[in-house]
Amino acid sequence: MNLKSLLKTLGEHLNQEVPAAPLISFRLIFGALMVFSTLRFIYLGWIEDHYIYPIMHFKYWGFEWVEPLSRNLLYAIHYLMIIAALGIMFLHGVAYRVAATVLFITFTYTELIDITYYLNHYYFVSLICFLLIFMPDHLSPFADIKKQYIPRKTIWLIKVQIAILYVYAGLAKIN
Repeated sequence: MNLKSLLKTLGEHLNQEVPAAPLISFRLIFGALMVFSTLRFIYLGWIEDHYIYPIMHFKYWGFEWVEPLSRNLLYAIHYLMIIAALGIMFLHGVAYRVAATVLFITFTYTELIDITYYLNHYYFVSLICFLLIFMPDHLSPFADIKKQYIPRKTIWLIKVQIAILYVYAGLAKIN
């Protein structure tokens, strides 16, 4: 088997239509986790602790211009994150894409305010939010899941991102 036929076979395999249930499940679980973690962030008073009270914030290189907004606007951003996460869970079409974009922008903004709160999982959340913007948007947990199909590469993209996250986390722990 030559390289050209191998790549053709791989391309056909990745573009094959498969049931969308794994992606729908991922969106439901990811959205629920984002709602829970954002509510937890608010409930524990971390908006004040991380953004309002500190006199100085340590900046990411290239993002020195990112500053915390007022207390009320930061709370509004977090409530907007909750609404966007619910949109990731339950919406489809253009509304889903808007929700994914809003969640990406608001979550990434809060993470860019101060580098000292960096966690590789936060980077992962921003990356997944970004990728969700471009995932199939016709899926709905309210429709017949058995009749919804997506290209296999969509599922593999998420699997690969999760694998990269945990491989690098494991390598970092070895040090």
